[in-house]
Amino acid sequence: MEQELEEFLEGRTKLLLANYVWDRAPRAGEVFFNPFIKTVRDLSVLVCKAYGKLYGKFTLGDALAGMGARALRVANEVNECEEAHMNDKSYLAIDYAKRSASANKIINKCVFTNYDACYFLINHEDRFDIVEIDPFGSPSPYLDCAFKAIRDEGMLCITGTDVTALCGVYRRVALRRYFGYSLNTEFNHEIAVRLLLGLSALMGARLDLGIEPLFSHFTRNHARIYFKVIRGANLADQTLNSLGYILYCFNCLYRESSKGLKGSCPICGSSLSFAGPLWLGKLHDENFIDAMLERCPQEFKDAKNIVKRAKEEVNLPASYYKLDYICKKLKIPCPKVSKVIEELIKLGYRASRTLFDGNSIKSDAPIKVIKDVILKLVP
Repeated sequence: MEQELEEFLEGRTKLLLANYVWDRAPRAGEVFFNPFIKTVRDLSVLVCKAYGKLYGKFTLGDALAGMGARALRVANEVNECEEAHMNDKSYLAIDYAKRSASANKIINKCVFTNYDACYFLINHEDRFDIVEIDPFGSPSPYLDCAFKAIRDEGMLCITGTDVTALCGVYRRVALRRYFGYSLNTEFNHEIAVRLLLGLSALMGARLDLGIEPLFSHFTRNHARIYFKVIRGANLADQTLNSLGYILYCFNCLYRESSKGLKGSCPICGSSLSFAGPLWLGKLHDENFIDAMLERCPQEFKDAKNIVKRAKEEVNLPASYYKLDYICKKLKIPCPKVSKVIEELIKLGYRASRTLFDGNSIKSDAPIKVIKDVILKLVP
């Protein structure tokens, strides 16, 4: 007897499957599907809606599609998606993808294959407008193939879930996989995203390709980056100019972005730790963010809040300040985030909430000023 399929409704899309796992790699007879990252997939749909608005109709190639949740949603919910290619080595996963495509009446705009991811990317007849790389773990083995599969001004969408490497627990692993050291700090989620972008810049530059980040976030252990790929050696050189280091003092919480390494903290004299080389440029494009907000369905509440935070922080420096961490150092209660932001703006600094952490802010104010503001606000 055929096993009954479970139905999940995300956005306007029905997803049909059985025998799924979400917290480990699937074994024989299983497929991977994480029902808890709907917001991450909502954001993917929003990104593709914005790309469609700005660049017109597109084809999508999902090299590690699994049972197709992300690609199916894009095909079903984004009008500009002309064709969605879903590839996975698992025949069972692709069978579920086909069933879901039929249930949503989009089978005519979907193409299904069972190849190795890099074979799928390199041997596809035409380059894709959008390439999706969403592995279980690190995306680094697939980036070279992904760059070769994307057209000029196409968009690459990359996920990293090996957070112990990206967030600084295993710095040497990060160096091997991302050509940069991670750092286990209170703002390590942003370091993770910047390491992903740094690796992408280096991989693209080898092929005379530059990158322009459109949107980035870190949600539920998923570091996600979306960037436009632009052909040209000069653009590749310009991209490499955005690489550098984040220097950090664990003693007084001073940090700075730098093209090189320094030995000691200019505030307290302690040794400086570092992350990088990594991406120091912008994480989001303001016009692209506006297009995401303009086309955001009302029901995408969590995704919309993340995008609104991205708009607020788009021109602010690298790294963020986690207020409860600072207050723990100062041994005082934590004031409201909104009050700290308000006081910093009164002093003439730029400040906003950040999408990386609900109790953190981004600001161009130095750490001493932020500490003084916090002390002033605590009775």
